[in-house]
Formats: sequence, structure tokens, C-alpha cells
Amino acid sequence: MVRSVLLVGPYSKQGTYTNPPTGLLYLHAMLRANDVPVDWVDENQHDVIDVTQHDIIGIQMMTSNRHRALHIAKAAKDAGKFVVVGGPHPTLMWKQVLENYPYIDLCVIGDGEYPLLDIAQGKQPAFIPGVAWRNGREIAHTTRNLNWSLDALPLPSFDAVDFSRYVGGARVFYSRGCGHGKCIFCSVAAQWGPQRWRSVDNMIQEMQWLKDLGQSGFALYDDCMTCDRDRAAALFQAMIDSDLTGMWWCCTTAPAGQTRTASTRPGPSPIAWTKMPAATGP
Repeated sequence: MVRSVLLVGPYSKQGTYTNPPTGLLYLHAMLRANDVPVDWVDENQHDVIDVTQHDIIGIQMMTSNRHRALHIAKAAKDAGKFVVVGGPHPTLMWKQVLENYPYIDLCVIGDGEYPLLDIAQGKQPAFIPGVAWRNGREIAHTTRNLNWSLDALPLPSFDAVDFSRYVGGARVFYSRGCGHGKCIFCSVAAQWGPQRWRSVDNMIQEMQWLKDLGQSGFALYDDCMTCDRDRAAALFQAMIDSDLTGMWWCCTTAPAGQTRTASTRPGPSPIAWTKMPAATGP
């Protein structure tokens, strides 16, 4: 039996610059494409969270907002719901989460689209790659499956967003993970595994859709946009060729030997600005 899902983005202090929650919108799109009844709420936009109307409550948990996420999880369990948490914190701390918070039923480890769909469709956790749960007194988990293409995912449900509520533009991801994976302060490699890329065509499709939805700017939100400079240059050129040259920005790193720009092709550049922190590793 298919169960309904409410996706929750808990409050997380962000200042005045906010973006729609792309991670939740990927999950929403996957469930919607497979005929799972699904809604989403963003507490950062003062949405009221009603945990009583859906069978499964899926909560996005960062380390920074974990206390608020736990509060919502307890309220959902008190209402008799099946509580799932995903995101960076439970990906890395699933055992600690399940050992200490009995009102959480299951943690998703890493990419959430396929595991959450399996949960909503009634599969048992032991047959779902990339989840952790209680099996009696023990904490059990399954190995993640990374053998699939990011292009296979439905585009995030940006059509379900009221962009007037957000100060920042949409966040678009060219890849998941990081090609360096050695920075001593960073958990991205542990969260996502090896860097995986979408195709340029898939990216341009999403950016054109955002433009059609009236969005003149967006953030390329990869953890390391230029880990593969040839891929980055190919995307930038395709953006120019497709007239997707509005305001946008990206994050990258400048490790030794890779400080020159990713795109050296002539012509107008669509880039507005780039955040380039120093990266250090062992």
C-alpha cells in the first residue's frame, strides 16, 4: 500500500538570503512522479507544520537545525506517524541518532530519492539500499547504491514553489560529492561518496525551465564546481549558447595548481561572481 508523505524543512537560521529547499524538491518530484501523495513545508518561510495529515513525516536534518528537527520528529511520533530523517546529519550520525532518539524510525543515508520512494511504497528496510533502522535491540543498516545516473531523477519541483517568498534564487546542482575528498575540515565526501555529475543537457533543461518560470538568476550550488574544469567549461559554454546568462554564482575551491579560471573560451560570460575559499588537505 502506498503511504502519503509530508516533507519538512525545519527552521534553520539563514539571515535574509534564502533559497527554496532543492533537496526537498528533489524528493517531492520523485514521489510525485511515482503517484505518491506528497506535500512539503518550509518552516523558514513560516509554514505551519501539521504532522497529523500524512502517513510518513520526512524531515530534513542538518547538524545546525537538528534540535528543531528532533522536536518535529517527536511531535510526529506522538501523533502516531512513521518518522524518517535524512540529510547530512543522519547520513553521518545514523547510529547515534537511532540509539538516542526512539521517536525516529529510520534514517536515510546519503541520496534520499530512491529510499524514500521505497519506504512510501511499503518496502521493508532490509530491502532498501542506504537506510538505517532498529532491528529489535540492534541498529541495522544497508549499503548505499551509487550505481545510478543523476539524470534519471525528475527535475526538482520548482513549479511547486512560490518564488516571491524567497530572497535568493533557486539552487541548481551539477554534481553530488567532491572530486578532491581530502580536505580535513569537510564531510562532503563522506556524505555523498565519489563525485557524480549530471549531463550538460540535463542541466540546461533545468535552467531553461527555471527561466520559463520567471527566474532570472540561480545558484550553482555544487561543493566544488571546478573539480573537473572541462565539465565546468562545457556547462558554461552551453549556458552562453542557450542564452542562460542572467545573474548566477557558484562555489569552488582553489587548491594548489588549480587556481586559473575554469573557462577560458572567448565571448560573454554568464557568471556574476564566484565564492572561492581556500581548501586544505593532508
